[in-house]
Amino acid sequence: MHRKKNLEHIYLLTGAAGFVGSCLLRQLVAEKLHTAILLKKDSDTWRIKDLLRNAYVSVYYVDLNDLSSLKKIIKKIQPDVIYHLAARGAYSSQSDPSDIFQTNIFGTLNLMQASADIPYRLFINTGSSSEYGFKNVPMTEEDLLEPMSYYAVAKSATTHLAAFMGKTQHKPIVTVRLFSVYGPYEEPTRLLPTVMKAFSKHTPLQLVSGKIARDFIYIEDVIDFYLSIEQLEKFPGECFNLGTGQQRTIEDVV
Repeated sequence: MHRKKNLEHIYLLTGAAGFVGSCLLRQLVAEKLHTAILLKKDSDTWRIKDLLRNAYVSVYYVDLNDLSSLKKIIKKIQPDVIYHLAARGAYSSQSDPSDIFQTNIFGTLNLMQASADIPYRLFINTGSSSEYGFKNVPMTEEDLLEPMSYYAVAKSATTHLAAFMGKTQHKPIVTVRLFSVYGPYEEPTRLLPTVMKAFSKHTPLQLVSGKIARDFIYIEDVIDFYLSIEQLEKFPGECFNLGTGQQRTIEDVV
């Protein structure tokens, strides 16, 4: 997708310490775009330690569930584009339902409420292919959501929330529903890093069924889509699946 840069824009990013968020931050910095990131005090910043003192990065420590502080910070930042990638529950170690719902649903609601009076160009909410549940055919945006985990239920709720806010309040909010993203800075326990580590160390691979299929998309393609602001701002309340459109089994990948 074609896009233009505007050096005067201020970008706001949640989830900058995560896989996709950190790669998005790196691209914004590479393009010399001023970015404010919201972090929790206990965030593990191993992916972005080298960027925390960068001239194009402003760091604000706040919990998305602290609506009062969040409002003050966003009012100060006055962001033109908001990227919301903060989430809980995508990994097996994050299994507490209350934590998952509080972070994903109420954290997203608070961010939308805190920025309600900001005349931003675009708010991108990040969804997940897990919202669809288990399907045996390629998924489309019109398919019924059948979430099969607390995380998927929470993500489905935020997708509906973004659609509701975008369409009823005429806000430029869209959801980008990510499929299986891979690439640099991915969590070491995920499939691709695990496979490459086993190959490099000549150790046996222990995987789930090799017949399970995923739509794997490279991180650079995801970031390019997130930066397509001029196109995305035309579709308030809409949701976009982001994958390659082609599934690969784990066996094929290995």
